[in-house]
Amino acid sequence: AKNKNGGEFGLMLWDRDRIGLQDRDVIDDVWQLVMMVLAGEGLESSLDINGAVLKMRQRSAWLQFWTSKAKKDQLTKLIASLRAQLTRVLPQGIVEKGIDFYSHSHPDVTKAVKQQADAAAQKAANSPSSKKSDANSQGLPIPKKTIIKGVKRDPDFTL
Repeated sequence: AKNKNGGEFGLMLWDRDRIGLQDRDVIDDVWQLVMMVLAGEGLESSLDINGAVLKMRQRSAWLQFWTSKAKKDQLTKLIASLRAQLTRVLPQGIVEKGIDFYSHSHPDVTKAVKQQADAAAQKAANSPSSKKSDANSQGLPIPKKTIIKGVKRDPDFTL
């Protein structure tokens, strides 16, 4: 619920196929720094960050943040403060790249959520077990994986 009016942004830390992003040893240092900075509120507007995750994949690693607000001026200060911290542990050139921000309240996302909710409700209504409780018919929130699933779009802005 805190992310409803916010969004997410991320930074690729490691990619085994891209020059300049091949130092996997830096990942632990970055994650430790991020946890210390968030716990100590060492960022400008750090209270606007609701969560952080390190996504480790076989070929890449992403650092992703969720925010409670989606206003560009506030995020500019937050990301500038984050960049200043990350330059202490990341190789030059990684932090300077543009960081894409995706709003959770973007029309494409809300449209996809409604379509997926309608499809789930239709499927539930047509199933033999439609008498059983159905989250959508009771007005309960749609699970997060449904909200994100299948929504491909351009970022709202890049900082």
